[in-house]
Amino acid sequence: MGTVKYNERNLLIGLWLFLTLINLNKAFHIDDTFHLEAAVQIAQDPLHPMSGSVNWNDTPHKISIYNQPPLFFFFIAGFGSVFGYTELPLHLLLSVFSFLALYYFQKITSMLHVQRAKILLILFALCPAFLVNQNLMVDIPLLACLLGAVYFLLKGISFQSLKCYAWSMIWFSAGLLIKYSILPFAPLFALALLLNKQFKGLVFLLLPTLALVVWSWWNYSEYGAMHFFDRPVHQLDFDQFFNFVACLGAISPFFVSLIYGTFPNKMVKFLLLTTCVLFLLCIVSSFFGWLSIEVINGSLNTIFLGVGFSIFGLIAVQAVSSVLKKKWEYTKTKEFVIFALMMGFALFMIVSPQFMASRHLLLVVPFVLLFAHSLISKAGNTVNWLSISLAFLLSLSMGISDWLYANYYRKMAAETASLIEGRVWGLGHWGWQWYSQKEGMRFYDSEKEIAVGLGDYLVFPVHVPKQPISKRIQYELVEKRYHEIGPGSFISGANASFYNSSVSKPLWSLSKKPIDTIYICKVIDDISIEDIKLAMRKSETWLSSMKQKAIDRNVPLDSMLYIDAKWLKDTALEE
Repeated sequence: MGTVKYNERNLLIGLWLFLTLINLNKAFHIDDTFHLEAAVQIAQDPLHPMSGSVNWNDTPHKISIYNQPPLFFFFIAGFGSVFGYTELPLHLLLSVFSFLALYYFQKITSMLHVQRAKILLILFALCPAFLVNQNLMVDIPLLACLLGAVYFLLKGISFQSLKCYAWSMIWFSAGLLIKYSILPFAPLFALALLLNKQFKGLVFLLLPTLALVVWSWWNYSEYGAMHFFDRPVHQLDFDQFFNFVACLGAISPFFVSLIYGTFPNKMVKFLLLTTCVLFLLCIVSSFFGWLSIEVINGSLNTIFLGVGFSIFGLIAVQAVSSVLKKKWEYTKTKEFVIFALMMGFALFMIVSPQFMASRHLLLVVPFVLLFAHSLISKAGNTVNWLSISLAFLLSLSMGISDWLYANYYRKMAAETASLIEGRVWGLGHWGWQWYSQKEGMRFYDSEKEIAVGLGDYLVFPVHVPKQPISKRIQYELVEKRYHEIGPGSFISGANASFYNSSVSKPLWSLSKKPIDTIYICKVIDDISIEDIKLAMRKSETWLSSMKQKAIDRNVPLDSMLYIDAKWLKDTALEE
């Protein structure tokens, strides 16, 4: 027994080191920048965490209008204040939560007496969504909190322990202050206790209720509203169900084990092995140009949908079989708790998010694996190692590709800034926003565009959301810069498909195109001194008006003259 536990511990540490090392120096990416800028402001004024402003659309807005509560931002602020807001220390911070997620998943497999617990842990750790999303975002910390809460819930049911129920709600409360998406756990916790007649444990629901009350009071005293009730409301989109299914299919190579565990015969094994080998050969062939990339990409989402619906069907068969065997008693088992969690979070992820992303499924995939553990056990070593091999190849490919994707903006920001002499304005969010400012570029504000002057440069990536440029600013393209990609980016998450996918936009695809193109533009205009003099003659009050506007807006008079000169010129010519 001691040797088994020792081996399991070594496996856990090995998987954690694998995940950590791949992402250790990964550039800040996608929403990382928002979290970093929020954390920097929290470090400066921790008593007003929602009052800082971040430019995440067109101009700075208060953090309070965005979706996330700031507990994880406080962690970043504390760690960054001590060790610096740089990649290495902050990814080590994130890796703590990765370890906790793996640790509690392993503890849950022990609680469920899973036969092939090591296989299950490997499949969970090598889930592409788990590896790719080791960014400075809230989803891995949220997953760690959820799995901690689930473990203590199951332990509480087993030992009728009020202390375990308290710990479950402490983990849940922490998760609730990281991201509200953990909310479905509360009714599922209550349901599990009611079905098992553990009524005393329900009192611990007061812990997250108290946390939410205190948090809401803090909000109201800070800015006059309650963040939990004052967030953007998303309209229900029925396409999200198919987006969810396609996303699930794209990150679930373990479906091979589920199929063979349900239909364990030699013909099925042969078909599975043949299909997987042919699929890998098609990808290799398309890389060398022997097969059209467009043909493969055109079929990917059909494949993803097929895999996703297959998982749904296999899970349904497993659920019906369990109910028929145990009938009403099934609702009192720990397996039913896992089933309820899987279905509850799947439903929430379908109806709640504005878009579908691999990180949203992190709250579902571990429960799919745990619920289907008997199928994985029946699949046997050969098929399970086929699933592990597919998971390793896909997650490693996606992990390397996303590392290069993130690094592209870090590298291009430094390269572009070194080429331009003069005042440079960066446009575009995500990682580019962080690194362009780090390289000395001013960040463009759509409501303060008057600061942009003649001869300034505008620099922006094509495929990154960016602020709209004022119509009064005329500019010409000076240069386009891009780098050809290598084989590491062939399994592509271009245009952030790893972070926003749909039926029409596969979560991953094949690509040999450059990751992005950086546009370098120079501000130009045809206004001359004579134009300004003509405009001034046509409007005697113009100069005094501009002086007052400059004072009101706290900008140089020259900027105000430049802004209005063209308008006044056109007006003068019309008159």
